[in-house]
Amino acid sequence: MRRISSGRRVPPYIPPPPDDRCVIDGLPNELLVAIFISVRDVCIEDPTEHGAPGWVLCLTHTCSRWRSAALSAQLLWAVIPRTLCFQWQQTFVARSGRALLQLSLQFHNTPFSSAEMISRTSTICDTIHTNLWRMDALWLLFPYFKGAYPKWPRYLDAPAPELRAFSMEAENTQSVELPPHLFQHHAPKLESIILNNIYFAWTQLAFSSLAVLKIYHTMNFSHSRDNSRNTVAEILALLARLPQLRWLELQRPRWSESLSPPSDPSRLGTISLPNLEVMKLYGLCEDIVPMMRYMDLPHTASQLLQLSGLRNPMALCDLMKSQCPAPVALAVKVSAEDFCLQFHFELPRYLRYDSGPGSSAPFTLEHDQPASVRRSETLWLRLATRIMFESFTFSQLTALYIDCASPRASAPGGALPFQAILCRTLALEELGLRGPALPEICKILSQPLERGQVVEGKVHLILPSLRRLTLWNVAFQPLVDAVTKDCETVYWDTHHHPVALDPDTLSEQYEEQDQEDLLEWIWADVRFAWILALRRRAEEWKPLKRLMLERCSGLPDWDWEQYLFGQAAADVISW
Repeated sequence: MRRISSGRRVPPYIPPPPDDRCVIDGLPNELLVAIFISVRDVCIEDPTEHGAPGWVLCLTHTCSRWRSAALSAQLLWAVIPRTLCFQWQQTFVARSGRALLQLSLQFHNTPFSSAEMISRTSTICDTIHTNLWRMDALWLLFPYFKGAYPKWPRYLDAPAPELRAFSMEAENTQSVELPPHLFQHHAPKLESIILNNIYFAWTQLAFSSLAVLKIYHTMNFSHSRDNSRNTVAEILALLARLPQLRWLELQRPRWSESLSPPSDPSRLGTISLPNLEVMKLYGLCEDIVPMMRYMDLPHTASQLLQLSGLRNPMALCDLMKSQCPAPVALAVKVSAEDFCLQFHFELPRYLRYDSGPGSSAPFTLEHDQPASVRRSETLWLRLATRIMFESFTFSQLTALYIDCASPRASAPGGALPFQAILCRTLALEELGLRGPALPEICKILSQPLERGQVVEGKVHLILPSLRRLTLWNVAFQPLVDAVTKDCETVYWDTHHHPVALDPDTLSEQYEEQDQEDLLEWIWADVRFAWILALRRRAEEWKPLKRLMLERCSGLPDWDWEQYLFGQAAADVISW
């Protein structure tokens, strides 16, 4: 019972209606338990060692039927989060009975003494070993584990017939490793394995039902141990034994140089992963490319390669030729630190570079700037362009998105490497531009092809088939300021008659001519030379159907689109 301000005692829960019918009488017990699990997960905030979880207090302020249903259900106690204090975790395990267990445990040695640490770790290991037979999911974290109980891996050396998900995470300075016979190789339902800074051998992970495999190594992870440097042949042999694998993610794998893969592919063989949906590989180019060379993936698989340390550009180009020789759409993102490519084999509805987890690109390549070109922006930009030239053909490319944030590329003449790309995309119908280099690329659009081809008496210009042009994140505020600032001076110098303070206040006699002269003066400014290039090219863009301004700021409030694009101005779209 609790008191209110008047001192009157009220019941700890809402009383039933006057007709004595409880509002939850018609609800099944399973629903009541599910509600309490949600409440429990939100209320587990007590960091103290012996504190009661907040949801336990919440549970006491409910009706007896709801409380009885929740407390008597083993399901309520079977999901044990890591944030729960150790004492309450033991209570949960005891109350869960024989229900399938989802257990998250954390090994650490502070602030306990050595004896207390050994005792506590022993209890954790016994809990794992005793309940492994009914474990549905097991997560183990070793943030401060320093070998206080070095024999703990043997407690995973037991069958786990119900286990679906297994995860282990350790600090990079630890020496945590898997037991030689993980689960005695008997976990027929195991679908997911996630290891972070754990020492293991690839043969230990050969579970035929595995669908998700994620291996992470941080920068400081030591690869000097015998069980940390495997061979390409060993991981390929493992993948060949995982026919159900749908998600593969490897971060910084390292291979033994003494056991490098043979140069003859026939000796190693090519493995097929018919059900693979997502593959993400992070690491040195010299470690990732040899493995990819022997993998046969379905064309529907989404691939992400995040590479560094480019020692042999041609090896990467050869890999790209085999994976995506003739893409239909390409998104390019270049900065001072890296370059990224996204390939599409079917024309997407909305093309841009998207590095998020929901990216729809079938193939994505990201590469950090090598140390050899770190001091030269121009050399780095040309190297990225060369990789694109050597990796695939542009003959089938119908959509291209360029996001160039390189400071060197935004300078006059700095976007020249992109000119060679645009000259080869004769079938391009859609072009999207973004970044500081956008004005320089727009200047290229009005230039003729390298060989000055002539078609029907006219010089063949770049992108003859372009139909849709999108400009991203353009700041038009300087353009608007140029229109409004010193407007009186512009009119006086042009016509030598009383000036107008705003284009909207022009006299009817001179309105049309004055407006045109004003615009001509504005476009003559060197800052807007790229807009003039678009205007000159608009006369040749007969197929152009749409100009889209995506997330552009400071757009002028007068019809500059009509001035630039004439008849095509009706299809100008601003977002």
